[in-house]
Amino acid sequence: IRLKMRSSSILILLIGAVACEPFFQTGREHEFYYKGKMMTGIPELDAQYSGLTMEGKVILQSLGTQQYRLAMKDVKYSKFNERLSEDKSLNWRELRTPEAAEVPSEYQTYLEYPIEFTMEDGEIRSLKVSGEEPVWATNLKKSLVSLIKVQLPSQHDIKSNTVRGSTTFPRVWEVMEQGLDGKCENTYQALEIPEAELPELVEAKYIDRERCQNRKIFQVVKSRNVNKCSERTAYQVNQPGKMLCPTGNCDNMWQRTSLTRYFACGSSEQDMELE
Repeated sequence: IRLKMRSSSILILLIGAVACEPFFQTGREHEFYYKGKMMTGIPELDAQYSGLTMEGKVILQSLGTQQYRLAMKDVKYSKFNERLSEDKSLNWRELRTPEAAEVPSEYQTYLEYPIEFTMEDGEIRSLKVSGEEPVWATNLKKSLVSLIKVQLPSQHDIKSNTVRGSTTFPRVWEVMEQGLDGKCENTYQALEIPEAELPELVEAKYIDRERCQNRKIFQVVKSRNVNKCSERTAYQVNQPGKMLCPTGNCDNMWQRTSLTRYFACGSSEQDMELE
């Protein structure tokens, strides 16, 4: 799953001096572009896959320091059950899927229903949905919330003293985060983007250099490790027989990945903030 940023709103993290500061400024609306793909097949045998893709705008409104509203807009999708390539050596991520088309109006209505949630220190405390919204639409929006939220490192990983602004966050930290699939390990890595790579990101409309006002530009990459989970929402029973990979990913048999990139501006990693 990829979460791509539009030039109208760079997703920037306030992980500077004080952890209780909001990631998103109150009263602002942020627009992101979401693109996801789910497919199943046996690549060792053939490039025949079935699955679906979905893309569209994700609107996030910051109602308060902990209150948020999220909805989707202009959603498109495609579903398929066909041979996607004659080259069986291609990785499934490289396969070209059918072009997405508009979602039927009855489904579009459900997707555009907003949900409201409270988030504290990167953890979701409550979630409010419409009583008319089907479960599948609610679960999709829950997954989007999981992509957007950022959980700070534990106090054990943070070096600080009593002077505001002297808090030091590690460039890499790991936390156990709750998601639709359970409570699994997420790794965050904060890096300054080299000057030579900026033109490509600007052209792709991931970042807007004018918003950064001559400050450094950073990216924070979040990856989820489904092999390291303390809790799982899936329940599996195999009788008789035994699964070679009862949990997590399983070499070439099945794989699931989640990678999210956030972009930030600041003089250093300690004062990256939302513009």
